[in-house]
Amino acid sequence: MTPTTSVPGVVALEQLDRAVEEGLGRGNVDIPSLEGDCQDRACWIDRARERGSTHVLLPFVEQSGPDHLLRIEVVDVASSAVVVITDEVCEICGEDEIIATTADVAAELIPRLQRLEGEPAQLVVSGRPKGAIVEIDGHQVGTLPWAGEVAPGEHTLRVSREGYVVVRRSIVTSSGVQELVDLDLQPQPTGADPARRTRRVAVSSSLIALGVVGVATGAGLFALDGQPYRRDCAPEEVDVNGRCPRMYESTAPAVASVVVGGAALIA
Repeated sequence: MTPTTSVPGVVALEQLDRAVEEGLGRGNVDIPSLEGDCQDRACWIDRARERGSTHVLLPFVEQSGPDHLLRIEVVDVASSAVVVITDEVCEICGEDEIIATTADVAAELIPRLQRLEGEPAQLVVSGRPKGAIVEIDGHQVGTLPWAGEVAPGEHTLRVSREGYVVVRRSIVTSSGVQELVDLDLQPQPTGADPARRTRRVAVSSSLIALGVVGVATGAGLFALDGQPYRRDCAPEEVDVNGRCPRMYESTAPAVASVVVGGAALIA
């Protein structure tokens, strides 16, 4: 965790930074400061994100009449959520008192920052359909809805269920912060089942092969019909022209083969 200080407020930025550093320094907490002229919290959060910080400390000084409200927010850079906040009212304070009180407020953050660094991240995954399988970094952890602890950092979330399109998301979690993810799985388009498509292709190929063989066989049988059948023809049965009176009669099986083959091709 590398918290950073910044401020829009009554007291000069450098003075407030030094006050926060002095207060956290009582617990040996190091806080590198951000440089820049940002005018709002979003800008400072973006600047901290660019530097690779996980959290940013945002101190504020707000004046209300003769009093000043001193506040320090600890913001999770990944989610922009305020995870720790502490404040104190300084009544009728001058500049020196404001600086000293800011240091005291910062010192009060020390144990909370230490606990925050040691806490796991919380992840809550909700959505539809219930019972869909939830995987984190390739490991199945449960089903929708699911909630549990994860290590701080970047993770790959995968949610799946048969008949639905798989959803994958990259998420970043932070110590002590609850990350909420809500998603709805969409039904797969009709005919999108790869196994069903494979079976359909296999069946179609078989029918085409059967059709081609059937038609070819029928054509061969038609060509053979009426031809002399010489294999069992005795020599005395052969006439002077060498023809055998026995003939092939293959019309019926030829018709059957063509009909079966044609039906297979149509199917």
